Amino acid sequence: MAQFQKGNTYGKGRPKGSKNVISHDLRKMLKQYLDGEMKYIFDNLDELDFEKRVQLFTKIVPYILPKINPIYMTEKEPYIP
Repeated sequence: MAQFQKGNTYGKGRPKGSKNVISHDLRKMLKQYLDGEMKYIFDNLDELDFEKRVQLFTKIVPYILPKINPIYMTEKEPYIP
């Protein structure tokens, strides 16, 4: 990645800590759209057959629930049942 030369007065970029307004606005619009779509999906969920409902839930669960990481024990740790 190219670095700025010392003393560069052109293209300082955004000040540190400032937010990208376009990304913020785009995220807000996308969230509003998806909220409406999710409401539509859940309102019409009964119309889907069982297989389609299961497919839908398996696709959206990773975005709703956090992934669980496995925990491994070492030989030095005591086993407590």
